[in-house]
Amino acid sequence: MRLKLLLMIIASVAAPQATFARSAAGTTQEPAKKQAAVSPKTTPEQDAELLESQRMSLEVIKLYSREKYDEALPLAIRAAEITEKILGPNDEHLSTALRNLAELYVAKRNYPRAESLFLRAVAIDDLPQNSTGDSSGISTFSRYICFLYETRMPDEALKAEQRFLEKRRKQMPPQRVEDLKGGSLSGGVLNGRAISLPVPVYPGEAKRLRAVGLVRVQVLIDETGKVIEAKVLCGHPIFARPALEAAYKARFTPTKLSGMAVRVNGIIIYNFQ
Repeated sequence: MRLKLLLMIIASVAAPQATFARSAAGTTQEPAKKQAAVSPKTTPEQDAELLESQRMSLEVIKLYSREKYDEALPLAIRAAEITEKILGPNDEHLSTALRNLAELYVAKRNYPRAESLFLRAVAIDDLPQNSTGDSSGISTFSRYICFLYETRMPDEALKAEQRFLEKRRKQMPPQRVEDLKGGSLSGGVLNGRAISLPVPVYPGEAKRLRAVGLVRVQVLIDETGKVIEAKVLCGHPIFARPALEAAYKARFTPTKLSGMAVRVNGIIIYNFQ
């Protein structure tokens, strides 16, 4: 299955962006609503460079859609270089640029290079100034986990995921209510924490195709333990609808942090076989 490209577009002179993404299951995401503030520190020369980066990003989109990855790659590299030079190595927009570049390397099957870029993007997103608790869209973290399963055998991918999550857990500070800022608590894989986890229906068309595999669904659970949002992150597209239907029927024990009920975002994994 061809992985879908997430591309950064700088929408104004000083780097507001609209992000377009597709999950491996073919679910189109809305453009990112968050906009970067115009920086008073940029010079006219830097503004001109950012506009050139915008032009290159638009050209990359066209080339990617035509599967001209070799032509798109140097433009995507240059767009990321400009972003880092002007906005800095820890800016959230650089994370997006690196993720875009990683997707190009995935398309070219240069998986080691893609993985290094995904990991750098995740590290930027994990910085306190870039962590908003917003569950909208498909995060770079979730995209990286899907990448592991798309480029490895299942057992190897599971071990790689466990190593990555353990290392990340040690690096991340404990979550507090005051840090959520109206967002949600990160819950990881939630299968073992469900009160009720209905098994999704195996579609008839999948039987004819003899399709099998894992589907990872990102969910947002409200303070009562009800799933209020769900989106497929990765998996065979034929399983997307039954996985979502099952996810919305799942129920969880309400989660409390410092005695206060909070929302939780996490992953439900369904194994279609």
